[in-house]
This record gives sequence, C-alpha cells and structure tokens, in this order.
Amino acid sequence: MNEHESLSKEDRISQLPDGILCHILSFLPIKCALATCILSSRWKFVWTLLPNLCFDERLHMRPVYGQHMGYIFRKDGFCFSEDPNPVFENFVTRVLHLTNPTAIGKFSLDRWALSDLTRFRSWVDSIIMRNVCEIELFLGSHKLVRLPESICTLKTLEVLKLYSDFVIKIPPSGLCFRSLKVLTVVLEYPDNNLTERLFSICPALEDLSIGHLDDKSLINFNISSTTLKRLCLSFTNGVAYSNNWHKSGRAQRLLNSLTKAKFLALSADTVYALDKIYKDVFPKFPNVTCLAVKVELFGWRLLPIILSSLPNLEEFVFEKKLSCHFEEFGWIEQPNIPLCLLLHVKKIEIKKFEGQKDELGLVKYLLKNCKVLNKVIIRCKETASKENLCQKLDKLQRGSMTCEVEIF
Repeated sequence: MNEHESLSKEDRISQLPDGILCHILSFLPIKCALATCILSSRWKFVWTLLPNLCFDERLHMRPVYGQHMGYIFRKDGFCFSEDPNPVFENFVTRVLHLTNPTAIGKFSLDRWALSDLTRFRSWVDSIIMRNVCEIELFLGSHKLVRLPESICTLKTLEVLKLYSDFVIKIPPSGLCFRSLKVLTVVLEYPDNNLTERLFSICPALEDLSIGHLDDKSLINFNISSTTLKRLCLSFTNGVAYSNNWHKSGRAQRLLNSLTKAKFLALSADTVYALDKIYKDVFPKFPNVTCLAVKVELFGWRLLPIILSSLPNLEEFVFEKKLSCHFEEFGWIEQPNIPLCLLLHVKKIEIKKFEGQKDELGLVKYLLKNCKVLNKVIIRCKETASKENLCQKLDKLQRGSMTCEVEIF
C-alpha cells in the first residue's frame, strides 16, 4: 500500500477533538446525531456532549395512508395519531438521561400531544438543574401547562420562548428572570395575573415578543422595562377589518408610548387600525432609523404621514400583502416631501413586488425624492416581469446619482 492509499483510508475526522466533533454534530437533528454512536468506539459517546438538545416530533412521524380518522393535522401540514405515541417521549427521556454536558446551551421541544405531563415536568426540572441558557417550548394541544417555580430564579436563563399557554407562578417578591434578555410568548387563553406582571419584572429584558391568538377575550398587558430594545406585538384577527374603535384606540396609546424606539415595524393589521385614528398627524419618532411597513387595501394614505414623522429615517422596508385594483386604495402622491427622504434615507427594500400601478407609483416617488439614496432592492413575485420592470425603472427620474437598483 503506497502513501497515497494510506492517507485516503485514514479516518481524519475521528481524530479531531471532542469540541470540534460536537460542533459538527450540532448541525444534525438530535436523532441523527445519536445515530453516529454506531460508527466506531471513538464516536460512541461524542453525541452525549452536545450542549444543544432540540427535540421535534415531526422527525419521528410516519406518513399516514388511507383513512385519516383518528389523526390530527397540524397547521404546518404534519399529521399524527390522536393517541400520543410514547416512542418520542421515551426518546427524549433517554437522551436527557445519557447526555452529560456541564451546561445545556439550548433545550427546545416541539410536541403536539404529551401522554404524560409529569414526565414533561421532569424534563424541565432536569435542564434547569443543568443551568440551561435557552428554552423553547411548543405543546400544541395542551392548555395552561404549569412550569416549575424554579424556572423563575434560574440565573443562567437568557432566552425563553413559549409557543403555548403555560402557567408560571411568579414569586411574591416579584424578583425573577434576572438574566433573561429575550422573551417570546404566544398566548391563546392567558391569565391576567400573568400578563399584568410577567412583562414588568425582568430587569435585563431587551427583546419582547407577544402573540395573542384569541381576540374575543379582553386581556390586560402591563409592559414596563428600562432595558427593552425591541417590542413585537401580534394579535391574530385582533384589529384587522374590525370596526372596533376601542382596539384602534389601544393601538394608538401603545404607539404613543414608544416614541423613543430606534426600529419600528408595523404590520398590515396595525396600519389598518391606525388609519382610523390618524388623519393628518402621526406621533413623532425622532430616533427611528429603520422602518418596516406592510399594507393591504388600507394604509396607503397613512404611509406618507408616517414617513413625515420619522425625520432621521435611514432604511425603509415596504411590503404589500394584498393586490389592489382600485385606485382609491393605492399610492397617492403628496405635495409635501418627508424630510427623511430628502436628507437621510439611504436604503429602500420593496418586497413581493408585482409591478402594479400603485407599486410603480411609490417606487417612482421614492427614486425621485430620495436625494442621498445608495441602494434600492426590489424583490419580485414570480408573476412579475423583471425585464419589463427594468425597462420602466430606466425611464424614471432619480434624485440620487449614486443609487443602485437591484431586482430579484
């Protein structure tokens, strides 16, 4: 055997340090990472050192044929039996028992139906004792699952994402989640006792996202933080196409309390609600440098008013969610040009572009009036003709001679 053949048969990967091998395995689902234990004696226990443990029942599902009675279909298209299969839960228990990292970086669980909530609580207790830094939980068919009280005082927890209704008993002292920086909750049947306290007792919180799926109930959200840098609120069907002026008023009060924000993102539902309130004047946001706006039929009228309230805006992202064939709902050019377009806006991105009249009108207006613009990115839908768009853009007047237009 010559030297070349010897090198080609040498297993160099297995000679790498455990840390590097763990990093390689971290790109695999935990089920596949565990399977590497059969490769050789060198690999037998490498997977047990993985710091991130992410469990997803969809990787354990089998396709269902024939009759679908007795099965539940998830919103993401996966289906499973109404009777929880303990195989997945046994797998989670086994992995948590065999892994032995000094600390868990991340623990995530995506499971629609659990056969034993007691076992679930033992999993959470286990990762808390191992000083987990990030927890992400989704239990789709369970409502108001109680989490252990020790999660509130866990000093290493920095990221908590709860995509189901959970019960968290906040200590009487109110001191909890001292290291938590990112908190995401999606609530369907929330308790006012939780929503009025949880979002005001995290002293290090920087990123807060709240989703509320039940628009029929009236829930109070008390949000108070001196460290918060990003706030995202999503209320499914809460304000869209509703004649409920009370909800529009709540959106207005919330917006008025965020005037120190540096980044502002407004969904189509939010713009629709605010369109009812603001006719000519919008709250000033002197610190906002990036604005992301989505509109449907309504919201075009409010767009130039919003831009006029952001004197230091540098980046503008726009997306139209619904095609519009009525001129009264499209872009209407205003005589007064927002100051930010003349002095500060350097980058513009247009998403889901179709090439319709209202969109072209907006692009024409922005190209003409943005005097320091450096780049425009237009992301087209598949139905849009990019060649036709290029021809039309070449004919438009540009206020900035250094502007580059990219079309995707």
